[in-house]
Amino acid sequence: MALLVYTFITETMKHQLYFVPRIIINRDGTKRVIQADAEVKLQLMTNALEDMIKEPNLADIQRDYLHDAIESLNHVLSYFGDPGDSFGEPPVTLDEMHTAAWQQHQEMHS
Repeated sequence: MALLVYTFITETMKHQLYFVPRIIINRDGTKRVIQADAEVKLQLMTNALEDMIKEPNLADIQRDYLHDAIESLNHVLSYFGDPGDSFGEPPVTLDEMHTAAWQQHQEMHS
């Protein structure tokens, strides 16, 4: 299980983002390691860069580079789409799943 660390260094500060994997214990006792997905990592990096821009000791050229980096990250994030988008189809609710299963059950026994 690897700890993923991204480090951003400016003249006055060092910023680090830690992506700690989560361990999920299944009912049968086995363990799964869940890493943050790429979209979450990119969003956290964007937030960190936006915080760095607010530092008073940055030179204008540094701010320009940070703005460019944020713009690039936002461009990449735009390709992930809406979090609720399931490849063009809306997600199925539990009620819809239950109704469909009940109808199928009724058809099998009629």
